[in-house]
Amino acid sequence: MAEPFVVQIERGTGTGTRFTLGATATIGRQQGLEITVQDTQASRQHARLEVREERVLLTDLGAANGTFVNNERISGQVSLLPGDTIQVGETILRLLGATAPQAKTVVATPPPVALPSPVASPVAVTAPDMPWMGQGVPPPTIPAPPANRMPLFIGLGIGAFLLLCVCVATVLALVAR
Repeated sequence: MAEPFVVQIERGTGTGTRFTLGATATIGRQQGLEITVQDTQASRQHARLEVREERVLLTDLGAANGTFVNNERISGQVSLLPGDTIQVGETILRLLGATAPQAKTVVATPPPVALPSPVASPVAVTAPDMPWMGQGVPPPTIPAPPANRMPLFIGLGIGAFLLLCVCVATVLALVAR
């Protein structure tokens, strides 16, 4: 049987901490997850790792700041290789091939089932910062501006002017009779 995969925090709070992956592990800042990161730029449930047939799949869970693999933003599910980096918020994790003895190893276990609270607590909505600044991660792409519509506006303006001229000429012709 193959050695289990390990994820290690490379940058951020808890640098050096290792998590041995089970079948699935959710990464986020919510307490009780298999991999909890102390990072305000990470979503509560940011991304999910799944171990399937000797490979690891990473799924972005719709995080506002996105999930990056090797400095490239992902969407949907991607397959990871040992050595790949995963960025959630400002925290960077690295997928390692197998467990290696170290003092900070933490086993990723499923979180306990929490009952929903009877009263919903308010959610603070804040504008996301720009986690890509100064980190070598490219910013999100900005769509190109629409094509130049100046000829359309000039044509509409000339057409409106000609219609106005015809109307004025018609009124003057009727008044002159």
